[in-house]
Amino acid sequence: MTIDREIDHLHPAMAGRVRGLIDRLKAEGVPMAVFETYRDPDRQAQLKLEVGSTKARAFQSAHQFGLAADFAMFHPHS
Repeated sequence: MTIDREIDHLHPAMAGRVRGLIDRLKAEGVPMAVFETYRDPDRQAQLKLEVGSTKARAFQSAHQFGLAADFAMFHPHS
């Protein structure tokens, strides 16, 4: 299963908010990036099986509806 990082795969209203947040973070020099956006039900179910990953089963996460995005810190020189 692949990780979807495409902002365009989010609900349009959510995509706009994520883009705005990315712009603000970049302007502030905060090294954050989108780690995951849309999650298909199979990926969500797999994450549920991984201890500590999530409590949400398939279709219980906002990711399946394009309403969530995960961010991660990164080191810009890595």
